[in-house]
Amino acid sequence: MTGTPPSRAADYLEKAERRAGRPLGCRDDVLILLRAAADPALRGDFDRALFLAKFWEGAMGILRRTGPGAEDVQKLTGEIAEVTARLSTLLTTMAEAVAPGAGEEFRLRYFSLDASSLGRLRLLLSDLALLKNFELHGADR
Repeated sequence: MTGTPPSRAADYLEKAERRAGRPLGCRDDVLILLRAAADPALRGDFDRALFLAKFWEGAMGILRRTGPGAEDVQKLTGEIAEVTARLSTLLTTMAEAVAPGAGEEFRLRYFSLDASSLGRLRLLLSDLALLKNFELHGADR
């Protein structure tokens, strides 16, 4: 089976971490997002966030490898900015659904775009990309 499982089991994160061979760096915040995803109205948002996080991580890897002078970097940079904005909306909305005020805390922690928040954002999106990879390639193994 590939794709998103019909429901995420209680040991979903443990299995994903074991499959990836590393612990999640932002586990507590991923748990907040998973609690939000338990709501059928937000499940699609979580799935979109996983997809966008996987794209973001791949695109950032391309930028790191090619450098700023490479052809089409401007287009890719624009796409990354667009995806980052979409992720900000999705993730803060989901956090807010779990606890009032949590969305603003999430936005400040991950999307204030200073050096430390960008580092945290990279770690969170790496965790979400790990979950997407697990759902695509390892959830049934």
